[in-house]
Amino acid sequence: LTTLAKRAVPEQSPARQAVTRQAFGQAYVEALAARYTGYRRLTAISKGEPPGPEGSAGKLAGTSAAVKAADVAVRLLGDDGFYMTAADGAGRWQHVQAALPGLAIAGGTDEILRNVIGERVLGLAAEPRADKGQPFAGGRS
Repeated sequence: LTTLAKRAVPEQSPARQAVTRQAFGQAYVEALAARYTGYRRLTAISKGEPPGPEGSAGKLAGTSAAVKAADVAVRLLGDDGFYMTAADGAGRWQHVQAALPGLAIAGGTDEILRNVIGERVLGLAAEPRADKGQPFAGGRS
């Protein structure tokens, strides 16, 4: 992404450069947050501690950062992105952007992950559930 930004940003108007740099900066900071959350998780596991709810925070941060990075890349490519090949480095960004909605749902939607963080990290009350304490019937009546 940085190579793409270095090549495409100077060609933009000064006003557009500011917006692009801000979007790139947000994506970069979120990617660092996801990376360091992952390091915290790996450190805990290496000490023999069980995985905790930080996995939910890491997934939230990681998918958000990936969405922002792919969006910035595809916007930087603009119309040229449709005519470039994967060898030019463009095709991978369209692929990533297309795959992200499915990846964001895998492992739990953002709402479910936020509930896990709220209940297990912040100590908020769990949402009321009518089926709590009842065994799962597996779709049988």
